[in-house]
Amino acid sequence: MVPPSPSDPLPEPAGTTPAECALLVDAALAEVLRAAPVDRPVGVARRVLARPDVTGPSALPSHAAVDAAAVLVLADERADAARALEALTSGARDRGDVGVLVSALTVRSNLHRRSGELAAAFADAEEAEALAREAGLGSYGRFAVASLVEGFLERDRVDDAEAALVRAGLDGALPDDCAGNAVLVSRALLREAQGRRPEAVADLREGGARLAAAGMEHPGFLPWRSSLALLLHADGEDLEARRLVAEELRNARLVGLPRALAIAVLAAATITPQSTRLARLEHVAELVDAVADPAARVRARMAIGRELARLDRHEDAREPLRDALDLAVRCGAARSAAQARAALVAAGGRPRSDVLRGPAALTPAELRVAQMAADGLTNASIAEHLVVVPRTVEMHLTAAFRKLGVAARSDLGAALAVAASLGDRFLL
Repeated sequence: MVPPSPSDPLPEPAGTTPAECALLVDAALAEVLRAAPVDRPVGVARRVLARPDVTGPSALPSHAAVDAAAVLVLADERADAARALEALTSGARDRGDVGVLVSALTVRSNLHRRSGELAAAFADAEEAEALAREAGLGSYGRFAVASLVEGFLERDRVDDAEAALVRAGLDGALPDDCAGNAVLVSRALLREAQGRRPEAVADLREGGARLAAAGMEHPGFLPWRSSLALLLHADGEDLEARRLVAEELRNARLVGLPRALAIAVLAAATITPQSTRLARLEHVAELVDAVADPAARVRARMAIGRELARLDRHEDAREPLRDALDLAVRCGAARSAAQARAALVAAGGRPRSDVLRGPAALTPAELRVAQMAADGLTNASIAEHLVVVPRTVEMHLTAAFRKLGVAARSDLGAALAVAASLGDRFLL
């Protein structure tokens, strides 16, 4: 079967053989990565994932179902993607299919990251990388390392991120494939964090050239253009920075997804001339608030706070910087929290302690887990209900115990009720 062209109607996946179905998924994923509208490939992905042979003994070829779930992730169909990925990880564990498990965990890590659930994202990336390393997986393993590097950076563990790259032999030349490009983009973020900006720029240029040559233009896949534009802007290379952002904006409009557009517009506002920058940033912040992307919300408030400080409006700068700090702390973004805290102190503000107490301090995932544990559910039951691995439940509960100031499961209900009745926000 020859994959259909972008203008051809896609056949009904339920009426095709597993091999033909895999080709349809390949075509759907390629269409999304080309920055095409997502409606058609999303329809294919949903119908593929509804097949009875997705996780059974006569399952589809190993990559097809995970790629279908990846289509849903790239299309920001998060609820459907989460259900599909839980079924795929569970089925892969039952079958002992390490390749599918690593791939599904890596895709799910990306999904958690988009939702601001960074503890869960890190847990999946860490498990995927360990499994891939033990099994000697190539491309799957490189994707897992890229996700793990980003997880370490979010936790401000720069040395651990470097160690993960070196351990995998990915600190030098990289294969010219999709997984290699993912590593290049993640490695660029690491090089920037290490203060090695020329290397970060070089990695983003190389990764971007490869992605463009392969026709992979979806801005929500590996948003290298906005990342490179911000680095170039910091070095005064505004002409190229504006060109890159204009290209990302074009692709975001082609895709038609609010999240991709918000991220591109935020980058455009950040590099706009100083005379109009603040007004554009404040307008963009409203757009960013409308999409469920905590990381983008942190960046928007940081950009506004820094711009106000640059204009010597230090008192005005403190509120958006405090918001950025609180948001970063809530989703576990330690590096962003440190940056927001430093900017707030520079603006004459006094940051709250790193962790607020009460339900307001909990991330949405931590609050759900704490409430379910308070209701008497076991970790295994919570994991099954929330379609996560038990280790993720343990991580959320540990954080909830610390933030609520309790030491036992039996104390959760009272802590949640008392703290909520007193207003939720306390300093440690």
